[in-house]
Amino acid sequence: PLGEKVSDEAILAVEKTAEALSKLGFNVKRATPKIDGKTLLKGYYLMNAAEMQAEFQSMEEAFQSPIQVGEVEPISYGLAQLGKEIKAFEYPKIFNQWDQAAYAMSLFHKDFDLFLQPTTMSPAPALSDTLYQEKDLEDLTKWSQTGNREQLFATLYSLFSTGHLTASWPFIYNLTGQPALTLPLHNCANGLPLGVMFSAPKGREDLLLALAAFLENNDLF
Repeated sequence: PLGEKVSDEAILAVEKTAEALSKLGFNVKRATPKIDGKTLLKGYYLMNAAEMQAEFQSMEEAFQSPIQVGEVEPISYGLAQLGKEIKAFEYPKIFNQWDQAAYAMSLFHKDFDLFLQPTTMSPAPALSDTLYQEKDLEDLTKWSQTGNREQLFATLYSLFSTGHLTASWPFIYNLTGQPALTLPLHNCANGLPLGVMFSAPKGREDLLLALAAFLENNDLF
């Protein structure tokens, strides 16, 4: 949904699961919901920023003192400063985008009971992998103090990029209100599991739980 690269392992995980489901009698077809993931992600981060600023205000009222750089994590501070720059009229626009995404998914589920996708687009990173650039943290402190909204957002986006490009579907269900379930249906060449995720229409958690029980009883995990 974000135009991200999907690893060979993630593709294999979905293809193997689709093949297994077909053999078990499920009707499996290729299809993709019409979701603008990049727009949703931007609104998601802006809303998180507004909520962080609200948390900062509550803490400042409790301690009778403004929160300073260095008293909290840099990313939390940066989000809170971005939250100061968000206008009231932006909130309904973001909520409308989420509602449109929920509607798009409801249309999708008129034709499909469940949607199958990889939980993550690649295997789990090693502890030694670089997940963000130190320069981004330095820039974050700078832009947090100057109040440059565009630069602040771009820096936060860069810091979060490894996370949202690796797990690009899960956050969407936080916005559409749908249930989703990840199952350990694939092991990578390095021995680590790569989850496969199913999402369902609103209110149909029963489909996901029934599917999980069925797949477990058929020794898929």
